[in-house]
Formats: sequence, structure tokens, C-alpha cells
Amino acid sequence: MKHQCEEQQFLKDISSHEMTIIRNDDVDRHIRFSRPGSSCYRFDLITWSGHLCITGDCGTYVFQRIHDMFEFFRMDKHDFNHRPDRLLNINPSYCGEKLLSIGTNAGYKEFDDELFKKEVREYFDEWKDSCSKPSHEIAELWEEIESQVLNCVCDGEHEAYRAVYYFEHDGFQFQDFFDGGGTERYTFHYLWCLYAIVWGIQQFDAAEKENSKSADQLIAAFDNLLNVKPHLIFEIGYTRVTDWMVHLYDKSGGVENKLFVMQSTDHGVAFHNAAVEIEKIMAEKD
Repeated sequence: MKHQCEEQQFLKDISSHEMTIIRNDDVDRHIRFSRPGSSCYRFDLITWSGHLCITGDCGTYVFQRIHDMFEFFRMDKHDFNHRPDRLLNINPSYCGEKLLSIGTNAGYKEFDDELFKKEVREYFDEWKDSCSKPSHEIAELWEEIESQVLNCVCDGEHEAYRAVYYFEHDGFQFQDFFDGGGTERYTFHYLWCLYAIVWGIQQFDAAEKENSKSADQLIAAFDNLLNVKPHLIFEIGYTRVTDWMVHLYDKSGGVENKLFVMQSTDHGVAFHNAAVEIEKIMAEKD
């Protein structure tokens, strides 16, 4: 029997992962999560308008729904499927309705042999409770079910379904057996990737919050420095070639003098380092 992915298992798998923001331009994002020096359980989140793709060790899935798919996967306490006892809340059924594409190796649902056996037994028990046949005939019927149906489970999904569909013994058949739903469950990789999406968005949101604090820190530090050196100017820029850059210039005396430039792939890091450097200049003035 295959086991399903639980939240604690996922959290253990990514306990040492770090986030690398490759692209962050409104809803166009490319974010990588991996262990330092290892590709084990690595995954990327890639978004563009109306789409989210997760790809990595546990498969590739593409979802389509709203303009910002990070917003789609964020779940607050008011959502129907939210569980307060969980760190990561996922909704496999609803998200499955938004699947646009699935990788060839990971899958979405799979045959659950234990669930199949359970459904067969419950069908038989329900019939037994309402029938008036002698106990020895009921026991004989169950032996036939075990032999002709349940023993086929080891041969795979199609053989098991075929066996239950064509089974007949002394007038008994599994009529409408599949009307109550299938005997499938979500694959380990699909659930793992849903946890990865939700967890990855949480890491991204936390980083964005810290980056906002870094921007406030930078502006506050620059305002303080202007009280001492009123001819300063700073510029923030970003290109795909140079990444994030913060420049500080001194234009006193009509001559432009570059005091420093801070550069990083992460704008929060660039802002923070620039603020620290400005505070150093302030300390020198003191």
C-alpha cells in the first residue's frame, strides 16, 4: 500500500530549504527552493498571468484560475477548508479542478487498493444486512468475492475493476458499485506539491514583508542623512542584467560624486545594505 503525503512529512523534506528569487515582476515570478549544495526535493514556483507552475523533484503541475495565482493559493481562516491546527492548508479537490497540465511521472490520482477492498466489503455487508439467505450461503458468497474480486487487486486497477464489474454468483452482482464515487486517492507527489506551493508562498510573503521593512529603513536613514548633507540623492534601479541596485550620490558644489552602490538579486538585501552604509556615513559625521 502506498502512503500519502502528510504535512509533517513535507516539512521534514524541506526543513533546510532556502529561497532564491530569480524573477519578481508583479505576477511574473520565478522562485526556487532548494537545499544548499543539493538538488534533493528542489522545486521552482513560476507564475504568469492566470497561471502557476510548480516543477521539481516531485513532478510538474500547472494550475489556471485567476490573474495572481499566489492569491488563489493563499487560504485564510474564513476559507471553507481551513484547519486552524495546520500550518499548511491545502484543498486537493478544488485545486484539482484548476489543473491545466500534469507532468508525465507524478500523476494526480491513483488506484487505492485498500479503499477498493473497503468499498467491496461495505457493499457486501449492506447487502447481507438486508438479505434472508442462510448463513452458509452468505459465507460461500463472500469466499467467492475474495477469490474472484479481492484477489485481483494485486494485478492492478484495471483487473480489479473488471472483476467487480463482471462478478456474479447465485444472483448477486455489484450493481451500481461505482455510483458512490471511485476508489482512487490523490498521489503522494500531487499532495507534496500542493504543500510546496502553499509553503513557498508563505516564504515569499514573509520575505516581501521584510523587504518592505528594509525599504522603510532605507528611507528613514536617508532622511536623517539629509539633515547633515542636504545635497545627497539616492537612486534605486533594477535590470535583469544588474539586478537590484541602490546608488548614493553627493552633488554638493555642483559636482556629482558617487558615495556607494549596493547590488543584490534580492531588493530587500540591497535596501538593507544601503541603509547600513548610510548609517555608517552618519556615524562618521558624528
